[in-house]
Amino acid sequence: IVIDPPRSGVGRKTIARIRNAAPERIIYMSCNPKTQVEDFQHFTQYRITALRGFDMFPQTPHIEVIAVLDRV
Repeated sequence: IVIDPPRSGVGRKTIARIRNAAPERIIYMSCNPKTQVEDFQHFTQYRITALRGFDMFPQTPHIEVIAVLDRV
């Protein structure tokens, strides 16, 4: 599954649906690393296997972070 939530992070209902679907892999693209880390707390059955930041908008202080989470 690929998710790209707004800056506020993934909603609780969406987190529940993702957990119930139990995909083998989650690709999580985020424009807010803080909420991304908060959302990771809800995916304890996954481990981060790749993580990379991208400065797609150098004129702003924001970065994009892509994480790959694989089910344990």
